[in-house]
Amino acid sequence: MEPEIKSFNKFLDFDSNRHVLYYNIYYNDIKRVVKIPISDCEKEEIANERGDEVKIEKFDLTKYKFLINCDDGKNLQYYS
Repeated sequence: MEPEIKSFNKFLDFDSNRHVLYYNIYYNDIKRVVKIPISDCEKEEIANERGDEVKIEKFDLTKYKFLINCDDGKNLQYYS
């Protein structure tokens, strides 16, 4: 049986090693994130080499310094 998702947050984050900007959907209940690259890539091969594919992974918000909360399009909040 899969867990019921009750709440989630949306964030932007930047991977400075790969130079990729991600739109993240963080599921609070299961502590998982879907990372969707929003960087502009000219070729698919370059995107795959840089890690610009959609990722689903375990995610700990406390380990990240630079996140922008975009739950509310009117109020973007910066976390550092």
